[in-house]
Amino acid sequence: MKDYENMKEKISALADGELSDFEVRRVLTEIEKNPEYRKFWQNIQYTSGILADPNQDFLENDISQQVLSKIAGKKIETFKEDINRPK
Repeated sequence: MKDYENMKEKISALADGELSDFEVRRVLTEIEKNPEYRKFWQNIQYTSGILADPNQDFLENDISQQVLSKIAGKKIETFKEDINRPK
C-alpha cells in the first residue's frame, strides 16, 4: 500500500513538472504497466484540463452570500438550546 501511495505522489509530481528526466521515464513506464496508475494519471490530466480552461464559469462563482442569506433566514438550533428546552 505504501508503494501505491508513493507512486501516486510521483505521478502528481510528474504532472507538476517536478521530476528529473530519469524519474519521468521511470514513472511513465509504471503508468504504462499499471492500469490503476494509468487511471490516476488520466484523472489528474482531466482535472488539470478543466481547471486550466478559462471558460469555466464555476470558478468565478461566489456562493457565500447565497449560503449566508439562507442561514440568516432560518433559526439554527444548537446543542445547548436542545438541552434547555422543556420536554
